[in-house]
Amino acid sequence: MIATRNVADDVEFDIKQYVTKKTAHEKARIAEAVKAGFLFQHVMDQNRDLLFSVMEKIKVKKGDWVIKQGDEGDKYFIVDNGKFEVRILDGESGADKPNNTNQGGKVVHTYESSAASHPSFGELALMYSTPRAASIIAKTDGQLWALHRNVFRKVLMRRSGRKELMSTLRKVEVLQSLEIHQIQQLADCMTEVSYEKGEMIIKQGEVGDSFYVLSQGTCVCTVKTTMGFEKQVMTLRENDYFGERALLTKDLRAANVVATSKNVKCLCVR
Repeated sequence: MIATRNVADDVEFDIKQYVTKKTAHEKARIAEAVKAGFLFQHVMDQNRDLLFSVMEKIKVKKGDWVIKQGDEGDKYFIVDNGKFEVRILDGESGADKPNNTNQGGKVVHTYESSAASHPSFGELALMYSTPRAASIIAKTDGQLWALHRNVFRKVLMRRSGRKELMSTLRKVEVLQSLEIHQIQQLADCMTEVSYEKGEMIIKQGEVGDSFYVLSQGTCVCTVKTTMGFEKQVMTLRENDYFGERALLTKDLRAANVVATSKNVKCLCVR
């Protein structure tokens, strides 16, 4: 197995010790590789560069095992260069099939880098520990970028106001049945969206499809009366939430929500 750094669970550490210098071209290749990853799509812009900087460069030789089927996963990998086989042991493989076992089983897929493509694998290991479903073996010499789950979480924890966000989410009535780890996963999947003063975030009468937590600025809730006038019913400030019913139903919005300060920012999940 290739040697990578280990990061213990539930141990405080300085994220700066995991930063490694990277060229602009290396950062661009990493950015291209992760843009389709569902976890990275929801990472705040200010944390994206930090995530790139803490990825570990790993040199591999032909025949090196990157991942072994059945081992607990704790790292995500990007193929910077080289060719890697995905191998799976079938139901008949085992101690009585030493050759097959030693080779990792049947080749079911190949990851290979090119000038336009840098594939990645192991993304679920950033969320939770689960046995690897396949082995990954280097077919050629190459180079990988690795990101450890605990380092990934540490970066996400740097998000401004995360404690307040978690506290807010736990107060939302429709989320009361969720476990704390599910609340954490929801928080990690929230996308930051920005609005200018006067811009409408939610419009009364439209179908609801998004839930928001106000992270910066102020907003007002208004409703249209039977006389056709707009009536202000509530002012929203930092860490207030709105649109939570959209998590359960597609009911029509009961009110408008309008940004009332410059550079309003919300955390949103759809």
